[in-house]
Amino acid sequence: MDQSKQLVKLHPSAKIISFEHKVFILNAFNNIQGMLGIDYFSLMIVDSKKQVSLYSTCPSLEFSLISDNLWEVDGMFNPAYHKDGAFYFWDELYHDDFKKTLTKEKETKFGFLFGFYVMKQLKDIFVIYSFATKSQAEKEVYRNSKDTLLKIGDCLFNELKTIHSQYVGERMESSLGKASRYLKLVIDNTRRKETVVKNR
Repeated sequence: MDQSKQLVKLHPSAKIISFEHKVFILNAFNNIQGMLGIDYFSLMIVDSKKQVSLYSTCPSLEFSLISDNLWEVDGMFNPAYHKDGAFYFWDELYHDDFKKTLTKEKETKFGFLFGFYVMKQLKDIFVIYSFATKSQAEKEVYRNSKDTLLKIGDCLFNELKTIHSQYVGERMESSLGKASRYLKLVIDNTRRKETVVKNR
């Protein structure tokens, strides 16, 4: 996919936030790890000034992406593709000329077979929930699970927004107050379905 000039800017601490809070982020992720074969999660928050903050279970992925300036050719960072309710596979947003490089640096290097995004507008901020899997599941399974992925992302957003508040200097209000109560339901329902499939 061709990319126009990037319009977002990175938070000054974008490369190191996830390293500094790795334990906290992983503890939150442990609640959902394995659901739908999910092996990786990151939260990207784009504020009203188009500044990006990243919170990842695999900080070295984003660190390399930023250090090597590959974020500039990854459509995840391009507001043209930031649409409420959108679903994309990672490679759908790679710049055509850098598709092989991005696939290697984001997927192959970490053992992921593919990754995918779900996106959401929350008042004056935009959030992107990014997932990746090492599972052999059909890709369309994830596109068809968008609503579940959004709920999972919402739950993790509620956990991680306290970290974000530290960096933006203000307390984040969220319209996701009910998200946490969905977490157990989502986990139970997903694992019940996985058990049924395994026992067939």
